[in-house]
Amino acid sequence: MDLFYGYKGARMAFRLVAIEDEPEIAELLRVVLTSPSVELSFAATGNEGLALIRQVRPDLAILDVMLPGELDGWDVFDTLRADPAFASLPVLMLTVQRHPAERAHLFADDGINQYLTKPFDPLVLRDRIERMLGQRDLWRKPSMSVRSVLGVLNQAAEALDLDRRVDPAEPGDPETELR
Repeated sequence: MDLFYGYKGARMAFRLVAIEDEPEIAELLRVVLTSPSVELSFAATGNEGLALIRQVRPDLAILDVMLPGELDGWDVFDTLRADPAFASLPVLMLTVQRHPAERAHLFADDGINQYLTKPFDPLVLRDRIERMLGQRDLWRKPSMSVRSVLGVLNQAAEALDLDRRVDPAEPGDPETELR
């Protein structure tokens, strides 16, 4: 997939929607994914995110698994897959735990459904998105100083200690492995 062109051949950006309720993670996504080739929109709840996806019609959605309100990330994912207009929308799930056994087949390296465990490496996130969109070089390759900054951002994300916010799962219980 190449960058698409609008009226009079003007180059247009890929549209991404991120549904993330943690302000620190949302800001990290904003910093890491800012690019002239990317238009990024945010929502903090599943309901807001679904409305935003229907309005923006993005090229890719980034979903946090644990969201406040009626719909969590899995509910949003299932709703998108059930809607013919969004059934093939690439979705990247962000989670503090690995995906449950019953959903493992959805997250094979197929290019449409991906997941990343928080905290995530910003360069890995960028690479995943580029592969899912079939478009390389959406972001300039970082210099050594920028890589150092990204390393600090990654350490800051790790310092959030997201695992402490999750009830420990019972070993082998697929219902609690990923929320």
